[in-house]
Amino acid sequence: MKTAQVALALALACELSVLSMSWAASAGALPKEQHKGSIKWMSGGIGKDQADAMRAIASRYNVRLVLAEARKPSAAFLAGVPGTISDSKGGVLLRIKTDGPFLFLRLPPGRYSVKAEVAGRALTRSFSVTGKGGQQIALIWPKPPGEH
Repeated sequence: MKTAQVALALALACELSVLSMSWAASAGALPKEQHKGSIKWMSGGIGKDQADAMRAIASRYNVRLVLAEARKPSAAFLAGVPGTISDSKGGVLLRIKTDGPFLFLRLPPGRYSVKAEVAGRALTRSFSVTGKGGQQIALIWPKPPGEH
């Protein structure tokens, strides 16, 4: 009986160790959260570890932008994309250059727009934030002219 208890305790200790190492690795892979006034954001998603870590905490943010360019057979994620988040009156609240294909935002309730530009081609989306839930907005640029 005592041997079984020791074996169980060892198994649980090993499992907790693995779980804490996984959590630490995920937390270590996350980019730093930034803030300006009432806006909080995180940008990144470069590499599998960071992308997985960001997906794991995505629900903490009420707006999740994904930036990509249409390619065949699938879209190509983009990084280093300059963009602005504006309020309903057009006032710029945030200027950013993304650190990866994901830009997660925590915004107060209201109406907003995002504008981002790749190779001189701008995309704009308007959206509303309510007190509940979140939304994902995909900004996907068409294939560059002349590419097949």
